[in-house]
Amino acid sequence: MSHNSYSQAVAGRSLCPPVMTAMDYEYQPANHLAFRCADLVAVPEALPLDRLLAQGAKPERTWRYPGLKEHIPLAGFTPDPGYLGRAGIDASRPVVVVRPPADLEAAGCGALLWRGEALDGRQLVAGADAVVSAGGGMNREAAVLGTPAWSIYAGKLAAVDRALVAIGSLHLLHDAQDLARIPLRKKAAAAPAHISDALVVQFVDRLLEVARR
Repeated sequence: MSHNSYSQAVAGRSLCPPVMTAMDYEYQPANHLAFRCADLVAVPEALPLDRLLAQGAKPERTWRYPGLKEHIPLAGFTPDPGYLGRAGIDASRPVVVVRPPADLEAAGCGALLWRGEALDGRQLVAGADAVVSAGGGMNREAAVLGTPAWSIYAGKLAAVDRALVAIGSLHLLHDAQDLARIPLRKKAAAAPAHISDALVVQFVDRLLEVARR
């Protein structure tokens, strides 16, 4: 079981143990390989079935689950309202978390503003007033946790992200002028989010079903 490790899927198919793979980005070219090797393909229900079939998934071996994959790492997580303050961040002012594209991180731009100890990413996103990210995972975690999220991703937008845009949980930035649309203010107070482990249980159940084949 993996989140679309292509080499693992090929090894599993070659050595005969059952293979379960998950993916939430329908434009990844290597889906063609992993989907054909897998006994079960798990994807969010937002992904269009015709796109999955075109990449080699079979209807009887495809599970389109409710929600987002981010509900799994966030299962059981409860935000700590005092975390930012203990980390040395002035939470009385608007806090914006920015994750640049990977090529800028490699150039060292990802450490321009923070040189302290590594922070708990979930607590940071939960406590922030806005998240601006090129990484879909962080944006979707923000959406799940109720933090306004803004995407600067320049590739083809995933179906899960289009669904979040449609309900107003994710906003798109297309150029520098769009930065002015980000509200630099404290987000509305709300009770701390608590994410159910229901999707985790479903994943384990489906994995056990595959393992018994």
